[in-house]
Amino acid sequence: MLGTGVTDAIRRHPAVVAQTFSTVHHMSHGRARLGVGVGQAENVVPYGLPYERTASRLIEFVEVVRLLWSTTDPVSFSGEFFELNDAILGLGPYAGTHPEIWIPAHRPRVLDAVGRLADGWIPIIADPGEYRRMLATIRAASERAA
Repeated sequence: MLGTGVTDAIRRHPAVVAQTFSTVHHMSHGRARLGVGVGQAENVVPYGLPYERTASRLIEFVEVVRLLWSTTDPVSFSGEFFELNDAILGLGPYAGTHPEIWIPAHRPRVLDAVGRLADGWIPIIADPGEYRRMLATIRAASERAA
């Protein structure tokens, strides 16, 4: 696999990330993986970028990426953080697939988003009991989304 250990959903527009990872997916013959998370304040705040409502921003970011990957037709989206107006990604899937999306998470809302929106989870350091609880949250969200 080829991809990011985790990029944040703040410093780049999801359309740029969607296009970049579609290209990497094609170039790597279907082996791209996008790791995307809420980011860390020390990597965002010094640059004058907003660091509030990070879970909401991450969730919307992933929704926009998935929308752009869903079609080669123009799409529109009006969210709290991002907007698309007849946007075209232009590059279709590689062999019927898009890059996987993996999300690191340890808080309930983002764990729920992992289960609904992601292909994989990047666990945060946790003891076995905490890991079990987080995994149960992800599985429950995945089952609800199915």
